[in-house]
Amino acid sequence: MYLGIIGGNGVVASNMLLKMLEEKTTKAGAYRDSHHLKCVLFQASDSPSRSMYLEGRGESFISSYRKIGKQMEYLGCTHLCITCNTAHFAFDQVLDNLKLVGINMIELTKKKVFSKYKTSQIGLIASDGSIKSMIYGSGFILPDDKYQKITTLGICNTKRSIRFNKKHAEHPNKLFAIVCDHLRAKGAKCIILGCTDISSSFEYKKYIHGAKKWGGVEIYDSLEILADEILDIYFKEKQV
Repeated sequence: MYLGIIGGNGVVASNMLLKMLEEKTTKAGAYRDSHHLKCVLFQASDSPSRSMYLEGRGESFISSYRKIGKQMEYLGCTHLCITCNTAHFAFDQVLDNLKLVGINMIELTKKKVFSKYKTSQIGLIASDGSIKSMIYGSGFILPDDKYQKITTLGICNTKRSIRFNKKHAEHPNKLFAIVCDHLRAKGAKCIILGCTDISSSFEYKKYIHGAKKWGGVEIYDSLEILADEILDIYFKEKQV
């Protein structure tokens, strides 16, 4: 397995994926550099905003991502993933005519969550673009407008120096906790973190008990689900 990662969406989320992959591989018994998967990360930080495009307020990111996908193929990658839920709007277009195996974070997350919960029981926290384009589908418990604005502020603050000041009133961790409590109050039995910027700055594991639960509500981290699938493929191929 030679993994291509289209990142920079956001940068902290892309770096978090690499951190997850390293830590999970080491915990699985790796003790040499050669025990870890080979990958190339393209920080596509100059590509247009995915969410702004889907909100109808910006240029398309799709042609930029397609070019990166071709570069990944040229480099010899065998698999491709994107560290942005919102960008999965164009996942199939990016992979079109490429000889790369796509690892679709959204489909993986939906498969895992739907095996246990009905859509009407699932809370979804995501970017404005993801919500508007319904890339996860419909029927989810979504934040009210006030709380969607809090979500957006949390995503934006993940990209700012505020992230390093945990005492700040608008630290993303505090904002996402507010939204989770809101979704729980609306009846959510589980919550999908449908934006990898949320995954990278929401320290929910410090405050949960049992099976990744927030006040009795199960949390599904899309970025971690992606990391687990990547390593599942990697470890299976190493055994062949």
